[in-house]
Amino acid sequence: MQTHIKPGQIWLDTKGARIQAHGAGIYYENGYYYWYGGFAFRQFNFTINW
Repeated sequence: MQTHIKPGQIWLDTKGARIQAHGAGIYYENGYYYWYGGFAFRQFNFTINW
């Protein structure tokens, strides 16, 4: 588990997956910070009709 932020590097979640937090926000409750945002991915679907 990461204990500090390393700018310029990929940040991982608690399961080791790359964090996706597009349009993110931070929420604080009961001594914990929560970082949330939308999951974004690229999907390439090339269809050529001749």
